Amino acid sequence: MDVNLKDSSLNDAEVILKLQKQCFKDDYMFYQDDETSPYCENIDDIKLGIIQNHHFTIVAQNKIIGVIEVKEARDRYHLYKLFVHEKQRGKGIGKNIVRKMFNILSKEKYWTVYTPHKNFKNHYFYESLGFRKYGEDRVTDDLKLFKYTKQ
Repeated sequence: MDVNLKDSSLNDAEVILKLQKQCFKDDYMFYQDDETSPYCENIDDIKLGIIQNHHFTIVAQNKIIGVIEVKEARDRYHLYKLFVHEKQRGKGIGKNIVRKMFNILSKEKYWTVYTPHKNFKNHYFYESLGFRKYGEDRVTDDLKLFKYTKQ
């Protein structure tokens, strides 16, 4: 399957929000995290991310199948969101997209990503891309975020 990245546009916001809610629903239901879960974002949050961040849609066969959103700070990139439609998971799409982002964005900065402590697939995924755990943040009684970095 041919998969491409394209700059997200505000016209994509509704489709992105619907897909994002599908992709983050299980984590939201498990952790009940109303503060930081992308599941709780609204259309204005999506539009703001498109405007302010490095925001790309992942497209296959002219359909949006995922998103990668990267926030940029002075000395680092934070991989804020990466999600792929559940029917497209396990095909290496996410890994290829993250590697493309490493090449697109400056090599002068380091990377960070945060992921739920019980999302073992995410731990393996990010570690396979060279990220290493450096800390934890408790969000709620039921949720800790593992913090990863890549130099």
